[in-house]
Amino acid sequence: MLVIVDMQPSFDAANCVKTITEVILEIEYARKTNEPIIVLEFEDYGETHEDIMKALEGYDNYKIVTKPDNDGSTEVIEAVNKFGLHHDNLTFHVCGVNFHACVSDTVCGLAYDFGVEKENLNVIETACNDYVEDYDGHHYGWECVRERLEEIATFEYDSNRD
Repeated sequence: MLVIVDMQPSFDAANCVKTITEVILEIEYARKTNEPIIVLEFEDYGETHEDIMKALEGYDNYKIVTKPDNDGSTEVIEAVNKFGLHHDNLTFHVCGVNFHACVSDTVCGLAYDFGVEKENLNVIETACNDYVEDYDGHHYGWECVRERLEEIATFEYDSNRD
């Protein structure tokens, strides 16, 4: 199950060409394997980036879900149920923006609130982004958040999940 978090143009990090490209690669992989896709959108921040929506055209196995705050885990589980699936039988591959907030809060919610096990919860780091950078392009707090998430999730570094 691919979960795309807040890839809306209102968020600066969602406009990064590299991030968009990596998310599209994840969509292509999910389509190839007929994997369900959940697209989370933060309420009142507009629609998902048009390039991502184009990558979903003609694919029926996805749902767009709106969330009211950073943690979209409840909305993810509701969408899983609408697919007729149960979260205990799934592996979640999570990507999007902003890593320090909505991505990490959704991952934490899936783990802590819904009991998704570490081996079934993967953050696709190359398809994530954040908007807070220092002069070297390093993300403030990225390592701190990553360290916290490593306790409950695994990290994938490329789009080839085969």
